[in-house]
Amino acid sequence: MLFEWKLAADGAWENGITIKAEDSATRLGEVLERVKSWPQNVAIEAVFDESGNGVPAAMYGVRMTELPKSTQAQKVAALFNHADELKDDTQCLTAMNKLFPEYDLFPKTPSAINIGQIDLWASFGDYTLWTLEKGVALGADDLKKEAPRYFDDVENPLAVEKWYASDGTERSADHWYKIYVSDEIGSGHKINTDKYQTALQKMLAPQ
Repeated sequence: MLFEWKLAADGAWENGITIKAEDSATRLGEVLERVKSWPQNVAIEAVFDESGNGVPAAMYGVRMTELPKSTQAQKVAALFNHADELKDDTQCLTAMNKLFPEYDLFPKTPSAINIGQIDLWASFGDYTLWTLEKGVALGADDLKKEAPRYFDDVENPLAVEKWYASDGTERSADHWYKIYVSDEIGSGHKINTDKYQTALQKMLAPQ
């Protein structure tokens, strides 16, 4: 089920806003005012849980940098107004493709697969797990050797991201799909290696 929306400007998710799905209608006006006041580089993420259990599991996101402010607001309003219809992330992908005909979303080959910390992606720093040039994705054991901090207790959930970078052409935009790969432990979060391996397999599966 759709769980919440996240919006931010200039990739500063630390300073972004989070809106629960059930508040989509009542807080839309507030969100649109924020979008209009932000710099041009605005992005939106739709977060889903598993069967309405309230635990975030996956998200889709898109950066709307090249769109005029009025169009950005229209896109956000359209997504919020269809919140009740977004029962799972597959429906969200369909909606995104319909609402963003300007972009060619989710081609077969991503730019990279990364791991990072939700809402702290820039400040904590992401780590690249796979690129086409690298060929083989880092399994949990290799990740622990190369980037052991991802196995420490962290503040926010960890997620594996399939990243599609804009190539600068007219129909290209930064966009991504993330799968959550950690468990809540006390007041923090810790990587779950089973979730991590499953997410990698899904990310690397042929489309």
